[in-house]
Formats: sequence, C-alpha cells, structure tokens
Amino acid sequence: MGRTDWWKCEGGKYDWIKWKCVCPYDTKYNEHQKKCEADKPYCPHPQKYNEHSKKCENPSCPHPQKYNEHSKKCENPSCPYPEKYNENGKKCEPPSCPHPQKYNEHSKKCERYPPQCPHKRKWDEEKKKCDYPPWNPPQCYNHENAYCSKSEHEYAKYDKKQDWCKDNSYNKVWCSKDHEASRKCKEKYGH
Repeated sequence: MGRTDWWKCEGGKYDWIKWKCVCPYDTKYNEHQKKCEADKPYCPHPQKYNEHSKKCENPSCPHPQKYNEHSKKCENPSCPYPEKYNENGKKCEPPSCPHPQKYNEHSKKCERYPPQCPHKRKWDEEKKKCDYPPWNPPQCYNHENAYCSKSEHEYAKYDKKQDWCKDNSYNKVWCSKDHEASRKCKEKYGH
C-alpha cells in the first residue's frame, strides 16, 4: 500500500480516530479496490449472488430445463405417463410400441393398429374408425343409375362413402331411372 492512498475510502467515510474506512450498512470495505462494495451474502450451493437483484438466485438452466428446488439441479421437464423426455427433440414423446401397435393419445397406451373390428366391419383409415364396407355398386342397364337406401323414404345416388351405401344388413343398393327412384325405393322395403 502506497503512502498516498492508505486513507482512501470511496463510498464510505474514513474514521481518523480508528484509522479505517467505515462503510454504509450492507457494504464492506474492499482493501484492494480501496472502496466500499455491496456485502455479498453467503449463498447456499448451487445458488449465486446476483449483483443486480442483490439476492441469492438459483442457477439458470438451459431451455427447456427447470431448476428443481429439491434435487438442487437443472432437470428436464416431467412428461405425462407413459411419455418420455427426448433429449434430442427437447420434448415429451410417446413410447415406441411393438408392431403392429400404435400409441393412442386418448387412452395413453399402445393399441393394435388398425384395431380389431367387430364382425363384418373394417377399419376405415380416413374416418379412423371401424365401419361397414360399402356395397359393390349394382350393375345397372337401360339408362338406370345406382342408388342406396336406408329406408323406404331415405335414398341417394350410389357413393361408396355415403353411409346408406354400407353393407350393414339394413341398407340396400339397387338400380333405377331417376324419375322412378322414389317408387323403386318403396318397393325394396315391401311397399
């Protein structure tokens, strides 16, 4: 220490009677810097003192990890059972299922895919459900068109996606000229 700066006391007051720098509350004298500085409190591991907030703070974690107060370390997010956290994708992912199963988001389990359908029904990939297969379109002649019906009053031109054209043991397929369709439909149901 040089003879000219031994009495310096930046941020505090030099006490000439005690021959030392007296610093304000919550600060202490830094002998090397010759000034009063914020007194850094002891922070429990792994916390660090933040000069800006003047508080002990938990370490910052890389996204998307969060600091766990109990384990005292950065941890990956918890995933809903049975999903697992994927380090590479940085997200929760469903478990891999053995072939031919697929993970069902609603039931949260591996299930046969496509699922086993009840008698006469087949898996409809577009509708994602078991459905009756469509009737084969009937062979129509003499300018007739193919129709499907659900009842004596409910009919439509044949379209394999139309529910009334499904082979569910109630629906019917038939041929008719357009102007005779209403009458032909009633005949199919015995009227």
